[in-house]
Amino acid sequence: MSKAASQSSRPEILAFGPSKVTVFDFDERIVSAVKRFAEKERIDGVLDAVWCNVLDPFPESGRYDCF
Repeated sequence: MSKAASQSSRPEILAFGPSKVTVFDFDERIVSAVKRFAEKERIDGVLDAVWCNVLDPFPESGRYDCF
């Protein structure tokens, strides 16, 4: 879902969309895959991934819109 949202925000696809998508995941493989995808598609300024421990509080709570 995050990949679709970040790619659709390209001007040639949609004129609107999120300015940045950050994926928080507990699986380092997913985080690495998202980062590789973003670099390959040259959207690493729009799509990012961060590893997080689900037992810890959410980082920077209130800064993000979440779904």
